[in-house]
Amino acid sequence: MILKVEVKDRQSLFDIALQVYGNTEGAYILAKENDLEITDKLHAGQILSYSPDNVIDKRIVNQYKLNAIYPTTAFDFSVDGRIFDETFELTFN
Repeated sequence: MILKVEVKDRQSLFDIALQVYGNTEGAYILAKENDLEITDKLHAGQILSYSPDNVIDKRIVNQYKLNAIYPTTAFDFSVDGRIFDETFELTFN
């Protein structure tokens, strides 16, 4: 059986792996299942497939489902995602 999960804003493969497989090691499985590279940036609304047969830690998966936990740890390094714009001097004395 193949299930689907919708990516939320700022989620990475590692976040999704925690959510559906209960362990970040599941990111490698997710990448393979979805023909992605482990470093690929995901986009909100993107649909990923996963197999419940590959769950690594059922306790974590159940806890995340029960408490509606959706980890979001991806960071946007673009100028729009920074606190300071490109005019900020990065050299400190």
